Amino acid sequence: MLIPNSAIPDSLPYIDGKDIERLLPMRTAVEVLREAYRRFDPQALILRAAHSVPAGHFLVMPASDTCHVGVKLVGVAPGNSRRGVSTVQALYVLFDAETLSPLAAMQGDTLTDIRTPAVSALATDLGARADARHLAIVGSGAQARGHVTGMLAVRPVERLTIVARNPATAGELADFARQSGIDDVRIAGREALPEADIICTCTNSVTPVVSDTDVGAGCHINAVGAFNARMRELDGPLVARGRLLVEERRSALQEAGDIVQAIEAGHITADALETDLREAVGNAAFRRNDDDVTIFKSVGIAFEDLAIAAEIYRRWRTSNYRGAV
Repeated sequence: MLIPNSAIPDSLPYIDGKDIERLLPMRTAVEVLREAYRRFDPQALILRAAHSVPAGHFLVMPASDTCHVGVKLVGVAPGNSRRGVSTVQALYVLFDAETLSPLAAMQGDTLTDIRTPAVSALATDLGARADARHLAIVGSGAQARGHVTGMLAVRPVERLTIVARNPATAGELADFARQSGIDDVRIAGREALPEADIICTCTNSVTPVVSDTDVGAGCHINAVGAFNARMRELDGPLVARGRLLVEERRSALQEAGDIVQAIEAGHITADALETDLREAVGNAAFRRNDDDVTIFKSVGIAFEDLAIAAEIYRRWRTSNYRGAV
């Protein structure tokens, strides 16, 4: 049942994190993004505005399409981990494209916690070997948990290696992975990474956490933590070795520290960004053989948030019209 955008609510609803998780399972989010990238126009992309503030970074991420306009306001405060508070805090507001009337506000950090691993899962489905079963995750925060769910949505993961500095959160991630159906879960150091078929880096590091020598032949990497030019998770030789997939070239060349710094150091040129998600979804070749190291470097773009938010709102409206709680 489609709900017309003209059905503007009398008061602005707030869709909280629990409702977002209920309304949009990971597998569905992956397919929403796959379809969105089929119609994505890179020329319409609005690059986000990033501001340094005393607590960390504040980001403004607007996007629009023929049906909706939306903006995500994001605070990234690394010091929050010491307070027992999530590092990423966000609010999303969705508007009707025709009237520019606000339709809903949403818990933006939960939306991000679904969107980011869903984008990685889409890239993994396009780039990882079909038989990839050993997942390694560097980091143990909210995005690490989301990437367990995301990778399970697209590959038959049977083994998980966790590489993390915080033993407590690493243990919590291990418990979550076992509850999600992965029986073989280990907490280890970087020496275990060369055995992995898929590596997801989910950190706030400004220096590499994975080097070329940590990665075996045929591995697919999702590097998601670095969202500005001065952050990085992969070293230059690894970036040069891999076949590179990005969300969108212009944003990657401006914001993806792993790529920007590899170019600055002379490891690669901009031509190394051979494929983006729109092309890959459209059946452009990405992985060419089982020994390729494929690297998906994401920074998060507002177009993805808009696609996810619009689908959440559509499902929320549909459930309310049907009298669902």
